Amino acid sequence: MSKYFPYEKFREGQREAIEKILGSYERGFKNIVLKAPTGFGKTSVALSSMMFYKPVLHSVRTRNEIQPVLRDLKTSFRKNRDFRYVFIYSAHRMCPLLKNKNVDPNDFWLGCQILRLSGRCEYYKNLASVDEEDIFRIVSNEDLPEKIVDEIIKRHNVCPFFALARLAEKSDYIVATYPYIFDPDLQEIIFGERDISEFSVVVDEAHMLSMPSRIFSEEFSTNDIKHMINEIHRWLGDLPLIRESLNKLLNQVSKIGVGGGLRKIDKKEVGLDDHLIDLVIDASIEIKKKVLTELLERRGVEEALSRKVYSVKIATALSALKDERFDIFVSKESSEEAFIKIAAVDFSVIGEVLNRYKKILLMSGTPPTQEFFRDLIGLKDLEYIDVREFTDWSPIDSMAIIIATELSSKYEERGEVIYKLYADYIKIFREEIDHLKMIVYPSYDFMRNILKYLDLDKDLVEDQKTKYEDFLDNIFIERDATLHVVAGGKIAEGIEFVDKNRSLLKAVFIAGTPYPQPDDYLKELVKRRPKDLDEEIFRRRLLLNEAFIRSAQAMGRAVRSPEDHALIVLGDRRFLSKELREMIGFKRAGFARNIFEFRSLVKKVVEEYI
Repeated sequence: MSKYFPYEKFREGQREAIEKILGSYERGFKNIVLKAPTGFGKTSVALSSMMFYKPVLHSVRTRNEIQPVLRDLKTSFRKNRDFRYVFIYSAHRMCPLLKNKNVDPNDFWLGCQILRLSGRCEYYKNLASVDEEDIFRIVSNEDLPEKIVDEIIKRHNVCPFFALARLAEKSDYIVATYPYIFDPDLQEIIFGERDISEFSVVVDEAHMLSMPSRIFSEEFSTNDIKHMINEIHRWLGDLPLIRESLNKLLNQVSKIGVGGGLRKIDKKEVGLDDHLIDLVIDASIEIKKKVLTELLERRGVEEALSRKVYSVKIATALSALKDERFDIFVSKESSEEAFIKIAAVDFSVIGEVLNRYKKILLMSGTPPTQEFFRDLIGLKDLEYIDVREFTDWSPIDSMAIIIATELSSKYEERGEVIYKLYADYIKIFREEIDHLKMIVYPSYDFMRNILKYLDLDKDLVEDQKTKYEDFLDNIFIERDATLHVVAGGKIAEGIEFVDKNRSLLKAVFIAGTPYPQPDDYLKELVKRRPKDLDEEIFRRRLLLNEAFIRSAQAMGRAVRSPEDHALIVLGDRRFLSKELREMIGFKRAGFARNIFEFRSLVKKVVEEYI
């Protein structure tokens, strides 16, 4: 069992978790869910367990999460030199021609393909002279992906992506970002004719599977559509069928009001049938070729590859609509610009992909329930392992929790009175806490209605265009900043507020139970539910799991190790629900029935705990 474990000693519960995983597979289970908090060492457990079921695809959400896996693989390889490993992430971020330029990945792929096939990429042509063992020596001597990529370019003057992809064809353990696990087209680029059913799969951050749109969706803006119309006119002349369909789409979007979550657009009403989508795809390819040809002659390869073609981005997104399990939605959070989202509305798209693999290990500190994976996603032969069976500590043990029972974000109670009341509670929260703090709202709409009653002079507010860097740069300057973010968003779930292994975030205020918005997307999910599942049961499981995951993920930002302590305010009386409390895992809490009790409790926690 300890053959591939990277370190000399096990942390509390790790040995037992590995034993239980291996025992479950031996007893015939194909799918295992591992519920374990940050700091438990899930990566080491996964590596030690899954190496017995190679080849393995270990998927992570972002490229920043590749390095910890490489670190464990590097350490394990020094003990056991009987396996090969590699990593894969976005080709456009590795490309030596782009020099860290920000490009759309789909736009890049088409340009890359054209350059390779035409023999215009010297880095790709040089691959023929490089030995795979030379590439593996670079990989196995370093654990920082960016350094490995730079070293491959420096030493061999080749395309690092395809050098690593060729190594992946014969590797036992492959670390990759989500698209290389869920997208068959990308898998074909990496594995060629290799049978994907031979692989076992690790899915880290498996709570991301709680909504199909988190894995399967593409997005573009109304401004992107206008750019595409101009591109078609410039490069191809007038294509009336495409122009009319795009203008119909813009017209439909203009009729939708601000807020209200995702609103469905009937693709038939705007003429988006399979024939029209094929025309859009063909047009985008033709435009990309013309742009590349002109820029290659005038400006060179680097400029040609980095030039954005909006048509490619939109064509790629629209191509998903050829699958009936996808629909088109609009998100409009301001009157200036709207975003069109092409998203999966059927959990079967997730189950269909995962069920192809030999063995599956799903890992998260906040995974959905066993019933969710079994009944909604369709994973049978499922074992659910919670490491609290083997450990004495859980992140919830390091949280002081206050439930503000005067507050409620229920739709029938929303209005200016409740928005102002939330703002008054948040003012106290900001005044009493002299550390980094985060307020988490159920939606942009709800957040916007509360923020109008607050002075936001030094606060950081998330919107749909916010990038991780925008927040991180400011956080390390303003250590007592207040962050306003949306539940389930890139900040509340995807950012690490950590310095020297300690969380900088000392308090989280969840301003309203983060159930999914009752918008058109939710309605479509309910409509497309598994046929054998009662509508009310499906809705209940979906809503509860999403509220739990969004709440627990936000709370967990503040406690990343047993040394951290944090104040958690649950600002909604619906957190008194027995089901929700049991899922989050807390047994004790302080109750603030009014704003005066709230101030008193916050003061006490700050003085005695934080």
